[in-house]
Amino acid sequence: MDRRTAALWRAVRPLQWQKNLLLVAAAVFSVDEHWDASDAADWRRVAVRMLVGVLAFCAASSAVYLFNDVHDVDSDRAHPRKRDRPVASGALSPGFARRAAVLLTLAAIAVGLALGPAFVGVLLAYLALSAAYTAAFRAVAGVEAVAIAAGFGLRAAAGAAAIEVPVSGWLIGLSTLGALFVVWLKREQEIATLGEVAPIHRGVLRRYRPGFFAVAVPFTGWWIVGVFAAYAVRPDAPGQGALLLALLPVVLGLWRFAILARCAGARPVDELVVRDAPLFAAVAAFIVTSFVVLALGR
Repeated sequence: MDRRTAALWRAVRPLQWQKNLLLVAAAVFSVDEHWDASDAADWRRVAVRMLVGVLAFCAASSAVYLFNDVHDVDSDRAHPRKRDRPVASGALSPGFARRAAVLLTLAAIAVGLALGPAFVGVLLAYLALSAAYTAAFRAVAGVEAVAIAAGFGLRAAAGAAAIEVPVSGWLIGLSTLGALFVVWLKREQEIATLGEVAPIHRGVLRRYRPGFFAVAVPFTGWWIVGVFAAYAVRPDAPGQGALLLALLPVVLGLWRFAILARCAGARPVDELVVRDAPLFAAVAAFIVTSFVVLALGR
């Protein structure tokens, strides 16, 4: 692998592709309601369409990262960690990064076409939201966080479109709230790590008041718990409330995530799930418990 190819690989942020696994949530929460877990052919159909959807979003999100790196090249060069990114460090030229981003965008749309117009529509909405974030939303405190979180809600909707099942408002709401919880912790971590120079690297940070995150993080966390509990005990919920069993890993995962993000010298919050075994176990336990309860309860 030559240097430019290696630099491009780093620039597309493969470690961040984990975020696109959120598309699979639609398959987990629609099992035995809109597809048959006991049918091998249905398993293959769902698995293939999920894989194609995730690949399309990996290409789209990588295109967004490249466009953002070109847009932020000057501020990234002054950032203690971001200055090592390929575009900021000079390993990739802005022109090459732009061309790669355009090709990835076209590839994402081409792959998405295999899943139908509904999926492509959600994919285009994600790209439009990302462009709006870079152009305007990122400068408005609160709005920028909600815009990022909404991108995860769109991922959940894309998963439903990929396997051709109805979009669940519960799933979109929980996905958005979960992402908002992470964004609040990421902003808090940036302020704690960078200190007085934080607004230089991300201008919107100066607009968050001291103590805001001490309220916003637990408030959002309890909303996640409350909304999931309401989903689990609603009148038409499968398993007669057994889905509440999945609430324990949710609470433990949120608690663990917040503790890790607030530790001195903590890893970037984007990497915590794949780097911390207990947190990864909590996420896995939530997915497995939800799938089993839904599959047996319907």
